[in-house]
Amino acid sequence: VTVINSTVYGNDASEGGGIANASQATLVFRNSIVVGNTSPNGADVNTTNATLTSNGANIFGSVVGASLPAGDQVGISAASVINTTLADNGGPTRTHALVNNSSAINRGINAHSVDNLGATLTTDQRGFPRPSGGTVDIGAFEHSSAPPTLDAIGNLTINEDAAQQT
Repeated sequence: VTVINSTVYGNDASEGGGIANASQATLVFRNSIVVGNTSPNGADVNTTNATLTSNGANIFGSVVGASLPAGDQVGISAASVINTTLADNGGPTRTHALVNNSSAINRGINAHSVDNLGATLTTDQRGFPRPSGGTVDIGAFEHSSAPPTLDAIGNLTINEDAAQQT
């Protein structure tokens, strides 16, 4: 299983509140956030009896059963990286926006922001351009400080994540 530019938050499970892998399969993380999930073992990710591979540009609340490379951020609280309220930030689905000054902003690895066929991911979960600022953000949401725009028809586009409070 490969998790790329994803955000996993607010889940509850018996093993690994966000993700559990006990099948002895390899679990790969690239540019992803897994925080704020709950389980009896207290882990966001539980890879006991399995292999976890990381590109070194991920954010985890807690991990059981794996060693992570330098560059991964571990022990991070959800509220320090994402707005914990699932909201309409534009696009077809609700998302958790990155908060201003999030350690996910411009901290991903562009070369690892590709799909399973190797094609570059050019948009975030909402369909907004990725990357913004030259380096891809970690997680499903690409932060932007672009001001609101008004199109020729008079529709106002507001950059909701720029208005998020930390």
